[in-house]
Amino acid sequence: MEAVSIILMHVYNKDLGRLPVERRPPNLDIVTNVMTDLCHIITFTAGGRNIFNLPAILSNMLANTSLKDIRISDIKLPFGNFYLSFEGALDIGLPGKTNVIDGAYISRVEDKLSFYITSKIIDQAAAGRTAWIENAESHFFAPFEIHSADQTLEELCDEAVRSNEIAVIPNQRAIKALHSSAEDAREAGLEVTASDVTGYERASLFNRDALPNVRSVLALIANAICLLSTKPNMHEAWPEDASKTKMQALREANTTRRTRKVSSSLAEDGIFPVRRVLINLGEPGSASDASVPTGLEVEAHWRRGHWRRQRYGEDRADTRLIWIKPVLVRRDKGKPIGGRIYDVQR
Repeated sequence: MEAVSIILMHVYNKDLGRLPVERRPPNLDIVTNVMTDLCHIITFTAGGRNIFNLPAILSNMLANTSLKDIRISDIKLPFGNFYLSFEGALDIGLPGKTNVIDGAYISRVEDKLSFYITSKIIDQAAAGRTAWIENAESHFFAPFEIHSADQTLEELCDEAVRSNEIAVIPNQRAIKALHSSAEDAREAGLEVTASDVTGYERASLFNRDALPNVRSVLALIANAICLLSTKPNMHEAWPEDASKTKMQALREANTTRRTRKVSSSLAEDGIFPVRRVLINLGEPGSASDASVPTGLEVEAHWRRGHWRRQRYGEDRADTRLIWIKPVLVRRDKGKPIGGRIYDVQR
């Protein structure tokens, strides 16, 4: 981490010099944010570089699924650390330049569960070496501490806000002390440059503005993890652009050591196996409700799905999740209220 921070500051200072003074950032927030990005990327890489890409149709169905009664004990992460990607990105973003949320790094170490939500800027104007400074992408870090397996994700989020782990209310005493110290230094003859709004305040205001969208994304992520917790079938395949010679060597490898050696060589080429999670979505969920003569015209809308907690095993001590998929009511009426229509190909 120390080596990475040194390299980052070197690159930042070098690229900053390419920008006219009037276009340079007023603070070092960009350096802090990029360093945070790198920390999560390093952890993700060390954890095996596992990525789940969620198709848009599946994101939409999971967004219309209730998490009621789902507890932390029901959510079983497929890996200790992985990245969940939203295909095509979501239609909501984070504070800052116009952006859309495109995924999240998810990790759990013992009783620490964290989500690092990422975004990508739409219609970037800057280009070249300085683009990463002028087009800094917004991210949101949500760290949770699990006290009980019966807690829900919503309860964890509320607790993180109350404890200020997700700071949404600036600590006025700390801010006042900082400004007072800066004033004392000036009176002592020192040249001190301090922003009217501290970095801590800026982070708190960002979190406060981002929290509503973050809550909905966390619900979507939790639903996606619930789906993975059902242990769907997986099919492993290698990318088509993999070296044919190395793939032949991998197929002919007759020892674990040989397999590991060839796989490492492919990894150096940026080639990794892809596991496709096979989920049968069935026919496009639709219901006309024509059999209920209410005399009222019902607009197209989603009837929310939910999770059924089914007990099984010895003394029914274990729980598995069964997804009751959302249903699109009155599809013939056009676009649903609060959702989108997608055609699902079986």
